[in-house]
Amino acid sequence: MYGHWGEVVRMKKNTKIKLLVCVCLIICLIKIYLSYDHENTTKRRVTDTVTQAGRSVVHPDTQAGRSVVHPDTVRRVRYLCPGCVHVCVVTCGDRAEEGSQVIKSTLLHRLDEHVWFHIFTDENSGPVLYTFLETIPENILKTFNYTLYNITYPAETVLGDGVDAWRKLFKLCATQRIFLPTVLPHVDSLLYLDTDVIVLESVQILWDYFRQFNATQLAAMTSEHESANSGWYNRFARHPYYGELGLNSGVMLMNLTRMRQTDYLRTIVESYHKYRQNITWGDQDLLNILFSIHPDWLYQLHCEWNYRPDYCIYGETCLHPDEKYRQQKALILHGNRGVFHNDKQPIFKSTYNIIKHTHFNTSRSEITQKLLMFHNKLYMLQCGQEHA
Repeated sequence: MYGHWGEVVRMKKNTKIKLLVCVCLIICLIKIYLSYDHENTTKRRVTDTVTQAGRSVVHPDTQAGRSVVHPDTVRRVRYLCPGCVHVCVVTCGDRAEEGSQVIKSTLLHRLDEHVWFHIFTDENSGPVLYTFLETIPENILKTFNYTLYNITYPAETVLGDGVDAWRKLFKLCATQRIFLPTVLPHVDSLLYLDTDVIVLESVQILWDYFRQFNATQLAAMTSEHESANSGWYNRFARHPYYGELGLNSGVMLMNLTRMRQTDYLRTIVESYHKYRQNITWGDQDLLNILFSIHPDWLYQLHCEWNYRPDYCIYGETCLHPDEKYRQQKALILHGNRGVFHNDKQPIFKSTYNIIKHTHFNTSRSEITQKLLMFHNKLYMLQCGQEHA
């Protein structure tokens, strides 16, 4: 009899031990779950400070001159969307419509790349750009992200001059590009586009040039001219410039991480103080000075990625020297000299208007067909204009 009760007692003890083990396991699982959920919630919060359902809003703190993305966000996320093609556009004053067409033409020609636009703007163009972005169809909105930033410059202790002097150097806010490595610490690399460009090819193709950079190169730009006879820098510049003909900064690949690891910013600020009285083209001149000092930092793109009216005015050629790589078309059209809005270069103006009036859901093939005639004329003498 006693043996029976002893067996019962042992069974009860075993049951208690099993229950205790189960409770401990459940507690451990709960802790693991809560830890995982907290981590994911934190990640969601970090993302949401930048974008809300594929869109972004200007955080109130940007009114104090800070970036949309908080420093604590930067610490948690090493780089924002490493798999995205990051595109930067800066618009101030009355340039909002042009900035809108940069964004639109990029989206119209995208393949399967996910684009993240970093849009720097002021109180004048900001509301116009935001309204434009809100009118984009929902199915297109799902294919990209954007973040709006206030125009942001480093403190005067960094610049050694008033921010206003930098803001007004050449075109309004154009020098914002100089400081992107500082004000976008959460972005590894990006494609900078002037507001007066129209994208005519997938930016993924241009983005892939980053893979061709060697160990020292941190940026890519095109030449200012293709011929010394019409070159501006070799004839008129009063400061150092890159190579034989200088560089045009309308389209620029920027490895921001490498820039932050060099004396990039210090060199530009020092060059500004040394040559400020000799600078004509603002930030473009400063970049030319920089790459004249460090030519090994630059990868030179072919002119088809920055096709300008100079090729029509001066009869220059923009054909790749190796026939195997010739595109026979402009891949990015740069409408400087206001040619998107005047009648001096009809092809540039017509291309701009086609993009402006094309619906977002138009197929790439249809857009290409509309633009084909203008592409062909770009390679004719004086871009197909009637001449005496």
